[in-house]
Amino acid sequence: MPEWWTLYVGPIAPIIGATVGALIGAAVTYTLVQKRKRVILFAGKSESLTDSLKARSGEIAKVTINKQELDSLNRAEVHAYNNGNTSIANFSFEILLPGPHKFVQPSLNASSLLLQTDVLMKVASVEQYSSVRLTAAFLNPKERLEVAVFFDGKLVEPEVMCRIEDVQCKVRRGLSIDSYLEDFGPNTLLGAIGRGVMKGLISR
Repeated sequence: MPEWWTLYVGPIAPIIGATVGALIGAAVTYTLVQKRKRVILFAGKSESLTDSLKARSGEIAKVTINKQELDSLNRAEVHAYNNGNTSIANFSFEILLPGPHKFVQPSLNASSLLLQTDVLMKVASVEQYSSVRLTAAFLNPKERLEVAVFFDGKLVEPEVMCRIEDVQCKVRRGLSIDSYLEDFGPNTLLGAIGRGVMKGLISR
């Protein structure tokens, strides 16, 4: 005697099979065939590099860089990551630091040496803000740029601007996704799978 559920599933089994097949085909098309131009930028929280020195010494701490004496030195960090499945031509984005700053010095760490040498950085300053603009001929999938910007004056949070033709740009505040997920879950296979699933969801 057939199970009760076969009486209901049997007649619609072809429909279920067709639906599952369509979903799998759509997933494969979305993942492997359809081009997705996307970049995600993480703007980290700025930190003062001189406040701790002043707190310990109880005196006025100054920093000298390239013979330039600074009363304060701060650091802002921004990461850019191509989380699409195709290259992005004429890649560029800009980091803005509100307020006046006499000293602005970016430091770049790219995911490959070739990308490191390809990126151009331009610093500009006016009374209202300072900016660091980064440009590259292209950014391949999974390639990453990590930019640390050292600046003087008031401790401010970086603002990130990105506008590229036919590219979806997302800006998120906080740590990079990889740094954040390193401490999430146990260091086991199941934990790695969980981190991978979370990374995929957050990157969307």
